[in-house]
Amino acid sequence: MTTDLEQIEKSVTRMRALLDRLMAYADLGAELPPFEAVGLGPIFEDLQEEFKDAIAGTKATVHVDDLPAVYGSPTLLRQLFQKLLGNALKYRRSGVAPNIEILSEVDEEAGQCHISVVDNGIGFDPAHADRLLEPFRRLVTRGAFEGSGVGMAIAKRIVELHGGAISVWGKQGHGAVFTVRLPAARR
Repeated sequence: MTTDLEQIEKSVTRMRALLDRLMAYADLGAELPPFEAVGLGPIFEDLQEEFKDAIAGTKATVHVDDLPAVYGSPTLLRQLFQKLLGNALKYRRSGVAPNIEILSEVDEEAGQCHISVVDNGIGFDPAHADRLLEPFRRLVTRGAFEGSGVGMAIAKRIVELHGGAISVWGKQGHGAVFTVRLPAARR
C-alpha cells in the first residue's frame, strides 16, 4: 500500500516530467540548428544501441532498411526517430514480441524521402489517427502505458520544421505505421 507521501512524490515526478516535455515542445523551432545532410543509418544504429535493453527485454526484432540521407538537423532527426522507435517498443501487445521495421523509399523526382516505422503492437482505431499527433491526446489510458501525451506532437513539430509531413495508420490489435516525409539530402 502506498502512503500519501509516496503518492505525492509520484505526482510531483509526473508533473516535472510533463513540464520538461512541455518546455521541449515550446522550444522547438525557437532557434533552429543548422541543417545539413544527415545519414539516417547511423542514427538508427545509435538508437538500437540506446534501446538495446528494451529490445532484448521484449525479445523484439528490429529490421532497418538501407536508409538514405536527408536534409535537416541531426539532433532533431535523432529526437524524432527516438520517439517513433521508442513508441514502437512501448506500445506492444501483451505476450507478443515486437516486430519493428524501418522502411525507406526515395522519391527522387520530388526530392523527398519517406521513412516508415512499422510495428505489430497494440495499434489503434484508425478513426482517431489525427488525435495521436495532438498534444495531450492519448488513445490509451494513463495506467496502461506511461507517457505525457506530448511525444507525437513533438515528432510532428520536428517533421514540420523540416518542411515535411507525418502520417499515421493503425489497426486495433494489429500495429501501427508512422511515415515521415523529409527532404532528401542534396547531392
